[in-house]
Order: sequence, then structure tokens, then C-alpha cells
Amino acid sequence: MDDDCDGYKDEDFPDLDWYYDGDNDGWGGGTIPLKRKISPGDNWVHQGGDCRNDDPAIHPGASEVLNGKDDNCNGQKDEGFPLKNWYYDGGDLDGWGYGNPLVQAFKPDGPWVEDKGGDCYPNDASIYPGAPEQLNNKDDDCDGEVDEDFPAQTWYRDSDRDGWGRADQVIVRPLPPPFYGGWSLQAGDCQDWNPNVNPGANNCPNGSGARIGVNTRPGFDAEELEFAVLAWPIPSVDQFTIELKGGDTQTPVSLKLFDYAGRLIETQDNLLVGQILKIGEQYKNGMYLLQAVQGNRRKAIKLIKH
Repeated sequence: MDDDCDGYKDEDFPDLDWYYDGDNDGWGGGTIPLKRKISPGDNWVHQGGDCRNDDPAIHPGASEVLNGKDDNCNGQKDEGFPLKNWYYDGGDLDGWGYGNPLVQAFKPDGPWVEDKGGDCYPNDASIYPGAPEQLNNKDDDCDGEVDEDFPAQTWYRDSDRDGWGRADQVIVRPLPPPFYGGWSLQAGDCQDWNPNVNPGANNCPNGSGARIGVNTRPGFDAEELEFAVLAWPIPSVDQFTIELKGGDTQTPVSLKLFDYAGRLIETQDNLLVGQILKIGEQYKNGMYLLQAVQGNRRKAIKLIKH
């Protein structure tokens, strides 16, 4: 009021800082006060800096609680509590996560697991570090080896699937490769494009497995081998593992990776069949096309990063 009728109200008193206290915890929100000599109304206080003016448990000076919140409004969450590594397990919910960990004290919302990363197939609940190894052409325990607990056998390429393979294309492993052609434990097929010709039909001379009449098959290249490229995991939150399989072991392989707009992102040359490499850690989220070329053979795989 203008008690002395001089046209001014409360001119003999200093302006005070007022902050609106929306949660009645004694602390107002914001850092810029309203200057008034007396309170503007209900729920105005002299203390500001409340970073959650709708939660009375959160304000400057409050005790920090392990809850993923900045309880004392100092710009930090859960300080004073030990940090933990959290891995995302949203693909198969097998109790093991993958990719780089989220490092924080409080468990994030959603399917995150503590200190259990390294799931190499995040969309298959039967595959995780320490899982029992099965005879299934998969790395069940995520140790980088496939079917390692089972005895290896010699498999021969059986292109015509007549139960007899070629002696010049051999792979030694517990099970045959799942990704190209047929395979047999029996060798000696002299015409592996013709299922009616094999040692079992007694029409391969001497049972030698020599490839008779190969030049009589139109368009057939005597050195032709199938070429395959494997990539996992898809989708990935971190990086992709690329494995070059099959093909001519002496001919180099080149890899090219394109983004969704067709722009060339990465090139790697002079790779060889049997190599395993990692790519994509620095890529942004999105869809990519991986193209692998060996001579006149070309393979393409769609990669997804999120």
C-alpha cells in the first residue's frame, strides 16, 4: 500500500527474490527470480533452483537416491553410487545383452542386463556366452568357434547331390557348410554335375574321381567354386562381423559398402577367402548394402544398424 500517499508503494523496503514452488517442498523452480517487496501470492518462496518443480522429493540439498534421477539438482544422476555396465537384451531376452554397454549406476528402463554382454546372436535365445555347444553349424556359446566340441569329418563338395562328392573340393568340420551346395562324406564323383554318374553307379573309371568330360558341359568353368559372404548380427547396435566363405582361395575379394542413398561408404580390397573382419562401428544408424566381389562372382547383403 501507499501508506504515506507519495505515489509509491513500500518504497522504504528492499525488493526480494521470489520463486514459484509448484510442489510445496520449500524450493521454487528456475534460477531467475521475480523481484517483489512482498510475496506475489501463494506458493512463492525465496529459494530457487528446483529442477523438478512437480516432485517434492527433488530439490537442491535433497539426499541422492539410486533411482536414475538428479535428486539434489546438481546436474548429476545417482552420484556416489558405483557405475555398472548395462547391456541391451531386447532381441531374445535370454539374459545376455550385446553391443557396447551403457555405463551408469541405475538400471535403465527396458530389457537391460548387468555385466552380461557378448551375445553373438541377439535374436536367438539358445545362443549366448556359456551356452551348451550343439552340433548345428552355429557358435552356440559365442566363443568364436562352431561345433568345436564335436569331431571333425572330411566333407566333399557334391554339386549334383547324388551322395558322392568331388575329391578336389574338401572341407574338414563336424557338419558341412550350410550356405552353399551339397556335401558328402564319400569322394570319387567324376562328373559332379550329373547325378547318374558316380562310383556307386560303376560308371566312374577306376573310381579315381577324375573329372571326365568337363569341357563337354557348355558354359562350365573347371575352376568355378561357389562364393558366399556371411554377416552377423543383423540388426546390430555396434559392429558387424563379416566372414568370406567358399570361392577361389587364390583370387582376392573386394568389399564395398553403400548407404541407403547408394553412396559409397567404405571399400576394402585384397581380402582372401577365410578372412573374418569387423566393420560398421563408426556407421550411423540406418540400412546399408554390403557388396562382395571375387572375379566375376558377386554377393550382396543388406545390413541394418540401430
